[in-house]
Amino acid sequence: MSISASELAHSVQTKSCLECQLLSDVISTRHKDWTLHAEQWPSIRLGLAVGKPAQLNYRTQDRTDVFDLQIYRSVSQQAVGLDVNLPKAIGLGPDIPPFSGSDESISLIKKWYAECSAEHELCNSYLSGDRPTRLLDTRGENPALIEASTADKVGYVALSYCWGTRDKHPMLRTTRSTVSQHQAGIEFASLPAVFRDAIVLSRALGFIYIWIDALCIIQDDAEDWNKEAATMCRVYSQASLTIIASRPDGCTTSIFGNQAFAQFDMVSFKGVSLRVRTNISKSHEINPVIPLGPDADPISRRAWTLQEGVLSNRAVYFTNDELRWECNTWRRCQCGQLKTKFPLKYDAEEYEYEGHRTWRLNDFFPTHSVEEAYRIMWQHMVVFYTNRSLTMEQDRLVALSGLAQRFDALMKEHFQRKDTYLAGIWQGALPAQLLWCIVNKAHSTTLGYEHTRPSAWRAPSWSWASMEAPVFTFLHTSIDSRLEVMEALVEPKSEDHFGQVKLAILRVRAPVLHEVRFIRDPERAGWSRFPVVKFHDLDLRIENAFFDNDLEAETDKSLSDPKQRFSLLVVGYGKGNDLHECLAITPVSGKIATFERIGLIRLGQHFREPEGNARAIENASREAVTLV
Repeated sequence: MSISASELAHSVQTKSCLECQLLSDVISTRHKDWTLHAEQWPSIRLGLAVGKPAQLNYRTQDRTDVFDLQIYRSVSQQAVGLDVNLPKAIGLGPDIPPFSGSDESISLIKKWYAECSAEHELCNSYLSGDRPTRLLDTRGENPALIEASTADKVGYVALSYCWGTRDKHPMLRTTRSTVSQHQAGIEFASLPAVFRDAIVLSRALGFIYIWIDALCIIQDDAEDWNKEAATMCRVYSQASLTIIASRPDGCTTSIFGNQAFAQFDMVSFKGVSLRVRTNISKSHEINPVIPLGPDADPISRRAWTLQEGVLSNRAVYFTNDELRWECNTWRRCQCGQLKTKFPLKYDAEEYEYEGHRTWRLNDFFPTHSVEEAYRIMWQHMVVFYTNRSLTMEQDRLVALSGLAQRFDALMKEHFQRKDTYLAGIWQGALPAQLLWCIVNKAHSTTLGYEHTRPSAWRAPSWSWASMEAPVFTFLHTSIDSRLEVMEALVEPKSEDHFGQVKLAILRVRAPVLHEVRFIRDPERAGWSRFPVVKFHDLDLRIENAFFDNDLEAETDKSLSDPKQRFSLLVVGYGKGNDLHECLAITPVSGKIATFERIGLIRLGQHFREPEGNARAIENASREAVTLV
């Protein structure tokens, strides 16, 4: 139902309606003297559904301010019979504990875990009993580092958290000089707050062992670090539970804290108190895998924690708002708004929001093709991953290694497909996975990224891992390939074939347009400042142009130089979009037929020469080139 603010104010002033007085009292929790400015609110909408909190929505005339509130009865009031005279349209709302570390909160986690352990076959079927190399034994007053091979055969907890900056969050680490000391016992009081809280919580839940990366990996031993970093898939997928410290931005901040969803105001109706709060049903993150800009919880902006959450069979999130639970079967939350049973079938749209559970759900694979698995599972995950930040540039591939291992195992298990991993790209998905591009600079800056290549080489130019920026892929583009892969060679730096690389070469045969010039339009901005590619006497229209370097810096200047020439390597023709997908490449000095990628160009039809693109590409010679 809807009522104008002026009508509501008039009704309140004449005291003719108790329900109108209730709505006025609710609005007054946000705007004390709202009746004096009723003209600001063109209409007030009230949504009612039996058994659910009432929804009150209103906004200013210019829509600059929007307010969405819930009115509800407390569960505790119902328990003592205080709500007998209240309308049933004002439903129950849970009493959320103000503090996430309260006994009430811990009891809820115990309940979620017990139900999952007892009833969810899907959540237990992936636990084989494998252990990390080391664990922390928390039975004594001071936890001790032990070799997992000597531990009792019981489950363990894993911790996912943000390290934080060294100046703000000094980290206690296991090093070659402290490993013996940590095996004897680590003074509990010396542990950072996140570690102390995680140990207290794991003890309360009945666990003996916990895995914490800073303490269970010898941090200054390169050999041990590389070996353990390659086992992240096993560490998190075999944990009985993962504690995800979403709210702290570093290790010295407590996991526990005040919960925003616990805040409410009180109004009176027919002598009984009702509660008013912001409509929390619209405040939930749809998917904790996807960071929602700079205001997202710190954990969702850190690259390493993506695979930690995705690979975990069970996880409890300590967010700024409330507790949340996610396992292979359910997604739940403390306020009760989320109680989602994961669907067993996915399409591309559903995957974007809930599909990271498909990394364990066997139902995904029998109903999808190989191409869909690459596109829906891997490319989506790369997009999510590159929207997160890294402290160490060289970790770009290492921090995704666990997911790559898991994906490789799934492809072998369900499609009997043995593939080659090429520094973040799967050979079996070429050429489509070459068609990545950089998210525009404004978005990159918002997330705190540079818009360039890293200071030291870490991946070939044709891999998204070569860039220090979020990437985007055209996930729904099916390609009629013009590209033949002649050789794909990647040499890893360590025994982890999914981690750092020291050499990567891709030799292909495809149509190549040389001596291409980008014609700049000074009246336009962004990629559209180069609307035309000049190829000999033909004007080829650019539908989209995404350059890997910053357009405002070196790339802009070089592309504007009339003396500068580039080449376009034609990857394929987009089915359904009538676009020729091309890599913009530039020759490597001193090497024959060797090129580096500088961007992605999508050619459309030029209005003056609608057949120009097709004619140019058909006449282009197919050449063997090496991409580095």
